[in-house]
Amino acid sequence: MEVDLKNYYRCKIDKEVLKELSKKSDLKGFVHIGIFFSILIIAGYLSFYNWGNWWGIFWILIYGNIYCFSNPLWHETGHRTAFKSKFLNEIFYYISCYMACFEPIRWRYSHFIHHGNTYSTENPYDHEIEYENDLKNTIPRLIKEIIPFGNLVFIKNDMTFEIIKHSLGINTKVMNDCI
Repeated sequence: MEVDLKNYYRCKIDKEVLKELSKKSDLKGFVHIGIFFSILIIAGYLSFYNWGNWWGIFWILIYGNIYCFSNPLWHETGHRTAFKSKFLNEIFYYISCYMACFEPIRWRYSHFIHHGNTYSTENPYDHEIEYENDLKNTIPRLIKEIIPFGNLVFIKNDMTFEIIKHSLGINTKVMNDCI
């Protein structure tokens, strides 16, 4: 596959400014994560407090939208870019993996391979594309998410099934390829 890099847009930014913006900082990491968890806790409290009236729906939507940002938190702490300290990145990596329902060890190694071989369908295989995101499976996936306990009904198509296998010591393709 040939890629013509002349057509890619490159931001005009001074190298010194980029270097300054790219500096890791524990303080900046704590500010971002502090804001995230503060808003999450406040929205969660307001959801609970307003349970049973129409404001409850509003606050649950706010809470759910804020909670969705645990995935980018997982991603940045997994790359160890949220904090300067490796220790703090690790702590919040495990917390955000739990929040996003990701298995920390599996995702660290498979994500490393993903960045080197994005959308590779050969060896080394990009396991992050294993869970399809094409339109033909949209309706079944939507039904799985809407039906109460739908993930249990369609468990073989869910990442949870892989986590259960790993917890029982059963090797999976992703373990054999990545870890």
